[in-house]
Amino acid sequence: MLFAPPLTSHHHDHIKRALAGGDLPSTGFNTETKPPLELLHPRGMSEADDVCLNDGDLKTSMSLFGASIDRLGGTSKESKWQRSILLLHRACCYRRIGRNYSMALNDIDRALSMYPSYTDALFEKGVTLYDHGGQASEALQTFLQLLKLDRN
Repeated sequence: MLFAPPLTSHHHDHIKRALAGGDLPSTGFNTETKPPLELLHPRGMSEADDVCLNDGDLKTSMSLFGASIDRLGGTSKESKWQRSILLLHRACCYRRIGRNYSMALNDIDRALSMYPSYTDALFEKGVTLYDHGGQASEALQTFLQLLKLDRN
């Protein structure tokens, strides 16, 4: 029978810190991670998503996303969240349909510049970096940041 040494308080503290994500990289900010529920569906997003994902028409969907983003002026929290959501959905379309990873990353970075802890944008950034190829370490870093913000 094997004998296990008693666990020390240091060991318990180390386990607690690991479970809490204490050793994971931070986004550098403690800001909101999700948009308010009432802002999840900005005007024009459903139509642009539909054209992108169902019709596969990248050019028309980019035009629709652009028009929706342009309509959102101002610096209010509501308009910034809606712009971030639209930018993220446009990035998804660039990645999935157009395979244009540079444009997708540009839109994701614009969304993250407004809300650096936006978990959906961090996830999409990690997936895009991974799909782009040759950027596995950057994708891993992004996924680790996401894991620090959302342990589930």
